[in-house]
Amino acid sequence: MAVSDQDRLDLHGRLEEVLGQGHGSTLMAHLPPRGGAEMATKQDVEVFGARFTAELDHEVDLHGAKVDRAEAMLTVAALAATTSVIVAAVRP
Repeated sequence: MAVSDQDRLDLHGRLEEVLGQGHGSTLMAHLPPRGGAEMATKQDVEVFGARFTAELDHEVDLHGAKVDRAEAMLTVAALAATTSVIVAAVRP
């Protein structure tokens, strides 16, 4: 059975009539905001977390490899520039 926003509002009003405003609001605050089918279970969150972690690890590995290659290229360029400066300084 689908519960509409109006149904929830009516329930909230009735709970406040029967239990009092504080107790009715407290009880409503503990109900899911929508149908239970829209709620994630602990297992859903764990599966999502595992998938997210695996994807993130993959991306970090890809970018790490790119950084390693860029660092190697910069090292070679710096060595070449340093060598050129030394050779220019040593030549008469």
